[in-house]
Amino acid sequence: MKQINAKPEIVRQYLLSYQEIAMVKFTHWNYNQKIDKVFDNNENMKKLLQTELENYLQNVKIEMQVLKFVLKNEKKLYLTDIYSLLDIFDKNYEERFEYLQELINNLQTALDMEYSYKFYSPRKNTKYLDEKDYEDYNYCINCNVFEKIH
Repeated sequence: MKQINAKPEIVRQYLLSYQEIAMVKFTHWNYNQKIDKVFDNNENMKKLLQTELENYLQNVKIEMQVLKFVLKNEKKLYLTDIYSLLDIFDKNYEERFEYLQELINNLQTALDMEYSYKFYSPRKNTKYLDEKDYEDYNYCINCNVFEKIH
């Protein structure tokens, strides 16, 4: 009987998270340059952008911590729980990415029109993860009582 191994999928998800971090950091740098050029260093816009992107990255980092835990304990965990978690992380990514796209679209509109007030946080807020969420994920997957906790 062949042992099913989720390790490649966990590692792939983990590496995609690094790619996501790099993309967000580049986006931050790029749009900071554009804000400086168009609005002569508008600190309010730069602060809003920085806050939103830091929150975005916080979610990615917490998910990476959970993935690291799962990777270390993969043999002790149920495969269905691991894949349920990966599905939740995929859904989280989609929601986060939509939010990021809307934020960037708002910023690009403000830059194109040269009206700083056109840049605002999207109306639909995304859920930001914190250390409690990290502990909840680990508890649920470690105790084999994984349910939809998100």
